[in-house]
Amino acid sequence: MKIGIGMILGIVGGLVTAIGSYLPWATVSGGSLTSPVVFMGVGVGWGGVLVLAFGVLGLICVAIPRKATAILALVWGILAFVFALLVIGVQASLAQQYGGSGVVVTTEYGAWVSLAFSVLLILGSAIAYREARKAASPPMAPPMSPPPMQ
Repeated sequence: MKIGIGMILGIVGGLVTAIGSYLPWATVSGGSLTSPVVFMGVGVGWGGVLVLAFGVLGLICVAIPRKATAILALVWGILAFVFALLVIGVQASLAQQYGGSGVVVTTEYGAWVSLAFSVLLILGSAIAYREARKAASPPMAPPMSPPPMQ
């Protein structure tokens, strides 16, 4: 089994996407809060949990050197990217939960890490698909010899 650049990129992308879901994704401060409240990706709601699950599934699928699993890893990477974007987009609803005027929600580095490395998972699985396709194609047959001369 040959480990290609696509597999390496996909494994790193899936692993860091999953790790990023345990990093801080949002900080709520201001208003009537006495100290800032920090939310991890898995603590924000189902979106962060789904980013974790899709990152792990993409990591597993890209590590198997087959065309079908590379396509699955691509799908899991796209879903991780979409749910990371959705979580970043709905973080403003955290301000409504905490109420009061002057509440500020800032997006933290964990959200950006998961977003960026889910793109790396997508790229790595696309490259892994190309590598698996090249490995699966049979070698070319030698050219036929001309018919004998009489």
